[in-house]
Amino acid sequence: MKKTLKTLFILIILMIQASCATNVVRFQVDRPPLVDLYGVNTITVIPLEWSNQGRFNHLANDVTRALTTGVKRARGLNFVNPSKLRGINESDYWEYVDVFIRGRILNVSSHDVSNVREETRNGRIERVTYTTRTVTVDIQYRYIRAINLEVLAVFNRTETISTTFDNSRRAKRWWQNLLYDVFVPRGQPPDDLARAAISRFSAGIYRELVPWHSSERRRIKSSTKRDRRFNEAERLVRRNEYFLALIKYRNIFEETGSFVAGYNMALLLQANGQFAEALELLKKLDERLSASGINSPPFIRNEIENLNGIIEGFRVVEKYRNL
Repeated sequence: MKKTLKTLFILIILMIQASCATNVVRFQVDRPPLVDLYGVNTITVIPLEWSNQGRFNHLANDVTRALTTGVKRARGLNFVNPSKLRGINESDYWEYVDVFIRGRILNVSSHDVSNVREETRNGRIERVTYTTRTVTVDIQYRYIRAINLEVLAVFNRTETISTTFDNSRRAKRWWQNLLYDVFVPRGQPPDDLARAAISRFSAGIYRELVPWHSSERRRIKSSTKRDRRFNEAERLVRRNEYFLALIKYRNIFEETGSFVAGYNMALLLQANGQFAEALELLKKLDERLSASGINSPPFIRNEIENLNGIIEGFRVVEKYRNL
């Protein structure tokens, strides 16, 4: 009986969590580049191997390749071969390029974690050691305007990659295992893993250079009021019928002034592409609550801040589109 009740309780919790997880509004937002490159036509990456990377010199070319690949994927900018700048004083780069990227490897670390499992092999139980090797690479790079050497942006990025391998003893005698480890290393070498991690740095660089799209998620707020229309609106949201849900929340808000209905209405206005209207509504809610001597809940203030950023981003994106 106790097990049955426990199972039923777990199922109820899972159903509640699943229901809450679907009360989410999703919409797309146009975002401006993370680096202000308005008016920039040419760009390049200064090879890391041109400067001393300390004990990471052997990985410098891999980072250069990853950054260069990411930059070349961005449309609208002309990539300048850095070989033209070899031997040129940095203060004279402006004669060849508008913006250059200079990077460095901050750290490369590797660590192994092992655990022993019992497995059936060849009809008998054996103790098998599995080792997970994890390598982390940290880099930093700067966007620099060539004409005045102004640093436009600095990015610190980290990539991690792991692999698991059988690290059991290969022979009965210790010196035989030592020979195996010397001549036939186990698992993927750390430098190979580091190079695989470094290759991931190229992903996402386009967001630094050109306008991009983000997928936004906002959770609908539930009301404690006994108004069935809230439940009906939430069901519409779960079915992605945002426009009908918007109408339902608008009716509740206009009749009752519920700030929960108003907030949910603002989220659905964004899903309908009406960002300015959503911001105006949230500001009115904030003013109304303040006038009554109540501080607005954090989710309203946070969404006002989010919307201010989104709308300002739209202005920047439009500026780039008009180039």
